[in-house]
Amino acid sequence: MKSYLSLLWQACLLFNRRSGATLSAASSFYVLLTIVPLFLLIIRAVGIFIGDIAQVQSQTFSLVLTAFPSVLPGMIEKLQNIVSGPLFGSAKFTVINFIILAWSSLSFFNSIWNGLYIMTDDHKHVSIWKHLKGIVVIGITIGLVVAVIGVPPLVIAIMNFLRTSETIETLAKVIPGVSFLKSYILTFTVGKNFLLKSSIFSFFIFLGYFTVLYRWFFAWKLSWKESVTSSAVFVFLLYLGKNLFWVYLMYVRESLIKNYGDYYTFILGIIWIFFVMNFFFLGASLCHVFMIRNKRIMEKKDD
Repeated sequence: MKSYLSLLWQACLLFNRRSGATLSAASSFYVLLTIVPLFLLIIRAVGIFIGDIAQVQSQTFSLVLTAFPSVLPGMIEKLQNIVSGPLFGSAKFTVINFIILAWSSLSFFNSIWNGLYIMTDDHKHVSIWKHLKGIVVIGITIGLVVAVIGVPPLVIAIMNFLRTSETIETLAKVIPGVSFLKSYILTFTVGKNFLLKSSIFSFFIFLGYFTVLYRWFFAWKLSWKESVTSSAVFVFLLYLGKNLFWVYLMYVRESLIKNYGDYYTFILGIIWIFFVMNFFFLGASLCHVFMIRNKRIMEKKDD
């Protein structure tokens, strides 16, 4: 534990030394520029697999909403309304549309690559392959959303099968354990959004997602344990900040209302995105600290 705390402290020092807050502000700006095309791209692509764009839109935004403080009103709903216009318009989703949306979304990932380069001095983060790597990140995101939306119906179908199957009924009469399992299933009800409404499930969804992303951003040079640790720091700070954001809101809400009126919720949303990007780059700093430690260990072995 002392070792991990020491590494985390080194990551904080690296984050501060390399102006992590400034890098987070730059990436937050690109989030605002690319969030609509990125959502359109993901929802359209996932809709191809799921078949119901309205359902995909609703559940995708439900997942995103779990990463925002409950005291932050309305921003995600307003974003959803903005996306709904082009999403449900008469224009067809073509390969050209996909390329345009993907290219528009890549500017955000480019800000991530540039931030990682400034933080680590590793030129590989800004190599010619960074655009292809950004496309892979989009693909990973689409795969995650497909899994999150596709798993609940599969679970419900399995439970319905277990409730109604004659084979299970026969086994339940012979094997006591099967009978107990069926009785439990009969009393257990889930909705199609049960994963998205659970903070525990969403915590592990984000944990797994950013574990993969950190490994990908650092070219698979981190172990799974190191990636999980970095991801856990990010997700822990995300949920801690989410639940404590009301403290920040308590001090700034009045002044924001005076200065921005009804638009203060938008400003709060931007502030939260900035916080999230700070958490992300702190996790990336920890990844780099792990890599430095691993390099030193290898050098000692060589000596």
